[in-house]
Amino acid sequence: MRSHLGTEVVFLQLMISGTICFVNLVHDQGLRGIANMGAPSQKNTWIAGKAIDGNTDQNYLSDSCAITDVVGNRNTSIWWKVWLEKKFNVAYIEIYFRSDTFERSTGFSIYTYIKQNFYPLTDPKHLVYHHYPQSGCPMSVMKVTVNNITQGITYINERPIGYTSNCQHDNKQYTGIEICEIRVMGCDLGRYSNRCTKTCPSKCNGACDAFNGSCIHGCSDPNALTIDCIVCTDKQYISNNVCIDCPGHCKDDAPCNKLTGMCDNGCANQWTGAFCNICPANFYGKDCNTTCGHCRGNDVCNNITGHCPNGCQSQWQGDRCDECVNGFYNSSCTGVCGHCSNAEFCDKVNGHCLNGCTSNFQAPLCQECVGGFYNRTCTGVCGHCVNGEVCLPDTGYCANGCSNHYLYPFCQVCKDGYYGDTCNINCGRCKDGHACDKHNGHCYSGCVPNFQQPKCEVCENGFYNANCTGRCGHCKSGHACNKVNGNCLNGCSSNFQMPLCQECNIGFYGENCNKTCTNCNSSAPSCDRHHGHCFFGCKDGRKTTSCEPIEMKDNENDSTTGAVVGGVVSVLLVLVVVGVFGFIYRRRRGRGKDNHNNETSKPHTFHSKLSSKGKKYADFKDDLPNTSTGGYINHTLPEDDGGYYNTAEVNTVIRVEDLQRVISEKSAGENNMFQSEYRRLPVGNTSVCKEGKKQENIVKNRFKTTFPYHVIYLFS
Repeated sequence: MRSHLGTEVVFLQLMISGTICFVNLVHDQGLRGIANMGAPSQKNTWIAGKAIDGNTDQNYLSDSCAITDVVGNRNTSIWWKVWLEKKFNVAYIEIYFRSDTFERSTGFSIYTYIKQNFYPLTDPKHLVYHHYPQSGCPMSVMKVTVNNITQGITYINERPIGYTSNCQHDNKQYTGIEICEIRVMGCDLGRYSNRCTKTCPSKCNGACDAFNGSCIHGCSDPNALTIDCIVCTDKQYISNNVCIDCPGHCKDDAPCNKLTGMCDNGCANQWTGAFCNICPANFYGKDCNTTCGHCRGNDVCNNITGHCPNGCQSQWQGDRCDECVNGFYNSSCTGVCGHCSNAEFCDKVNGHCLNGCTSNFQAPLCQECVGGFYNRTCTGVCGHCVNGEVCLPDTGYCANGCSNHYLYPFCQVCKDGYYGDTCNINCGRCKDGHACDKHNGHCYSGCVPNFQQPKCEVCENGFYNANCTGRCGHCKSGHACNKVNGNCLNGCSSNFQMPLCQECNIGFYGENCNKTCTNCNSSAPSCDRHHGHCFFGCKDGRKTTSCEPIEMKDNENDSTTGAVVGGVVSVLLVLVVVGVFGFIYRRRRGRGKDNHNNETSKPHTFHSKLSSKGKKYADFKDDLPNTSTGGYINHTLPEDDGGYYNTAEVNTVIRVEDLQRVISEKSAGENNMFQSEYRRLPVGNTSVCKEGKKQENIVKNRFKTTFPYHVIYLFS
C-alpha cells in the first residue's frame, strides 16, 4: 500500500544521546552488515566498512570514515551500499557526513533493495530519498525515513553533464564517498514500535508500518482497500473507518468507489455532483430522468413533483405543462393537427388522425392532399401534367409542364387552337382566325370559305386540298371528289381524264368534253380541250385552227346555195391571190434595185433566203438541217453581211392552266411533236435590224443568229 504513503525526510542533528528507539540493524545486538563502495578509498584505513563501525565521529582524522579521493579520482558517479544479515522492517537511517566536506555530498539518493546482486548505478530500484541540488546544501547529519521491508541499502551520488547546485561549497564536477557513519534503524520482520516490542496485526499481510503497525504492505483479506484493512460490501464505501451506503446514483447501477464513495464511471440519468446525488434544474422525479414541462416564462419546475409554479407556456396544459392543448402535437406542441375525419383532434404525440381524414387528404397526418388534388381544402382537381405527374398540392401548378396541348400552369383547359378530351385535336379553319370551342371544336364564328361547319375541319362537297381552294372535277354520277387530293375515287364522267376529272381526254374538248377533235390533222389529231382549236392544222389540209367541215345541203336548194357561195368564195380567193402576188412582185423588184445599188458599196450581199421580208412565216420546209438534238445554229451564214433581222413569229395561244397538259401530250410517243414544231420554225429574217447593222455595232456581236429584241419562246 506504499502508493498512499509519502516519503518523510527528517533532518536531525543528533546532539543528545539516549534518544534512539529502534535497533541499529548493522551494529547492535551482535548484528552486522557487509559494506562496499564503488571506488578505492583515499587511505587504506578509510574503507567502506568504517561507515558501519558504530562510531559517529565526523572528524576524518579519527580514521572512522569511509572516504574516496574526490579530486584525484574525478568520479562523476559513486555508490556505497550495505547488505544486512536478513530482511528487516527498516524504519529510518541516519547518515553522518564528514564534517568539513559534507557540502560535496549535495544531490545524493537513497535506495533499498532485496536481491543482493542489485547494481545501484544501472538498476536503481525503490528510491527512498533524493536530495535536490537546487534546494541548497545537505545537513552534516541527516535522517531519512525508509519504513519498508528491505535487506540492502544504497547511497548514490552523481555529477551528470549540465549538473547545477545552489550549495556554495559543492563540487559541481566530481563526487565521492565521505561518510563517517550510517545507522540503519528498525525492527525484526513482523514487529514495530519503539524498541520493536509490538507484533504486526494479523489482518496485515505479514508486515506492517514500523512506526504504528498499520498494514502498509497489504492486508490478509484481498478485498480490503485501506491500510486499516476495512472490508465494505458493494454499494458501500469507507467513511471515517466505517462502511456506509453510497450516497449517489451511479451510471448503469454500478457501485460507488469503496474508498471515496464517488461514481467512477459517471452518473445515472441526469444526476450530477461529486457523488451523483443532485438533480439539476429542469429535471424532476425519483430517478431525476423526467424533463420539466413548458413552464411559463421558462420557470423551473419543482424537482420532486414537476409542477410549474406560474402556469404553462402557450399551447401547453396540465399541472406539469407536459401535454399539448387540443389541436396541437409533437414534443414542442408546435405541430398543428391536420384535417381529421369528423373534426376530431389528432394524437398529441405524433399528430396522426386515428379515425382517418376528410375527403382527399392523405393519412395519417391528413395535412397534404392525396395525389391529383390541391389547395387548402384539397378540393381542387389537378390538371393534365406532363408524364402523368401530380400537380403542386398548394397551387395546383404542373411544375414540369402540361401534357399534349393543355394550357400552363394548371393544365386544365386546352390552348387556343386545340380541343377534345385530351386537347390533342387541332381546331379547324375558323373564320378570321378565331379559336374553336375547346370541348367540341365548333367554330361559332363560322368557317373560312369552302370549309364545312361546324368544326371547319373538312372541305365542303365540291372542294378539296388543305385550304379547300381546289374545285372538284367531273366525278362520275355527280359524286364528290376526295377532299384531300381532289381525286374522283369512283371514276370520271365520260371523256374526262383521271384522277382529277378536270381535263378532257385527248381527242375531246368542250365544257363537258362531249366534242371530238375529228377534223384535226390526222398526223397529230390534237386540239385545244376548251375551244377545239387544232394545234397542227386540219385533216382536209386547211391551215386554220378552226377545222369545222363545210356542210353540204341535202336538198337541191342547199346544193344551189352552196354552189353560189362556193363560186363567190373562189372568185374572191383568186382576186386575193393575184393581188398578193402582184404586191410581192413589186416589192421584190424594188428591193432588187436597192440591193443592186448597195452591192457596189458593200463587200457582202444578203442571202436570198434571208431577204424574204414579205413572208409572214419564213420557210416552213421540212428539209432544213436537223436540229432535233436541241442545239442551236450559231455559225455565220455563207452570205452573212453582219446584219441582224427579225424572224417570223409562230404564235399559238396556250392557257396557263393547260400548259402542263400540252407539254405532256406533245412529248408523248416516239414522234415527239416538239421536235417537229422546232424544225418548222422560220430561219431567215423578216425585217432589218437597223441598230445591229451600224458599223460600230457589227464588231460587237459575236452570235450572228442571236437577235437583240423580240423574244421567241422555244419549248423543247
